[in-house]
Amino acid sequence: MNLKKLPTKEQIKLIITDVDGTLQNSKHQVSDNTIKIINEILDNNNDVSFVLATGKTRFSTIDIRNNLRIMNKPKCPAVHTNGCVIYNDRNEIIHEVFLDPKIIFDNLSFYEKLFIPAGKQYAYFLYCGDICYTQNEYLNDVLVSYDEDVKIMEEKELFAKIKSGEIKCNKICLFSDEDTINKYKQTIKDFMSKYDNIEYTQAIPICIEVIPEKVGKGEALKYIMKSLNLKPENVIAFGDSLNDVPMFEVAGYKYAMGNALDELKQIATGVTKTNDEDGEAYVLEQIFLK
Repeated sequence: MNLKKLPTKEQIKLIITDVDGTLQNSKHQVSDNTIKIINEILDNNNDVSFVLATGKTRFSTIDIRNNLRIMNKPKCPAVHTNGCVIYNDRNEIIHEVFLDPKIIFDNLSFYEKLFIPAGKQYAYFLYCGDICYTQNEYLNDVLVSYDEDVKIMEEKELFAKIKSGEIKCNKICLFSDEDTINKYKQTIKDFMSKYDNIEYTQAIPICIEVIPEKVGKGEALKYIMKSLNLKPENVIAFGDSLNDVPMFEVAGYKYAMGNALDELKQIATGVTKTNDEDGEAYVLEQIFLK
C-alpha cells in the first residue's frame, strides 16, 4: 500500500468509482463498512458527487445505489456499459452510444469462425440498455452473478431485431475461459483494428469487450466534469482493471486497489488496500473523516 499523496477534503467534489473488484469485494458485495463511510461522507458534504462508473448495466447496480442512498440524489449521475450510457441524477439517459449492426454481425461471425473449428466454448452477450441478450444458457450464470438481466433469444430473431433497429446494442461481451481469452485476444484485437469506430477493453480475465470508439470511462468522466464545472484536481477515482485506465488518465487523483492490475498501479496516484479490505473506503476515510 502506498498513500503518500492524499488530497484535502476541500479539494474533492467528485468521487468516481469502478464497481466490481473495487467498490465491491470478491463476493460481489459492498461491505457494511464501505456503505457506512460513504453514507457519512455524502451526508456531511452536500457539494460532493458520487458516481458509479462500470461496465455493468444500470439494472445491475440498483441495490448498490439504494444502499449508498445515491438513487436520484442531486449531482450523482452514473456511467454504465463502460461509458456507452450516462444517466443524470434523475435516472434519465443523457448520453448514449451504440454499435453499428454490421460491426456486431461481423464480430460475432468472426468469433464463430475462430472458436468453433478450434473446439473452444464461448458465449457472447449483447448489452442493449438494461438487458444482456444471448442465444443460449452457456455462461449465463456468470452474468447473473453480476446481477445482470440476461435474456435468451434465438439468434435469427435477435439479429433481425438488431438489423431493423428494434434492438440497439451498446457493446459486445465475449466470454470464454481465461486461457482461451489469453490465447486469442491478440487475434481478436488484430481483427478489430480493421474498423475505425470500435475499441477493445477488458474488465475481467474471462471477457473481452467491444465498445464504440471514443467512449469509455474517461470520456464519460469528461462529460460529467463539464456538466458540473469541475477540474481534474476536484476528482478522485478508484479502479482495478484495464477499463479504468481512461478514467485514471482524466482524474486528478486516482487510487488503484491492492488487487488491481500492475498497468493501473503504475499510473495511479497511490495504491490502497484490496477490495476485500475495503480499500476504497479506507482512502475516503483518511480524506474526509480524519
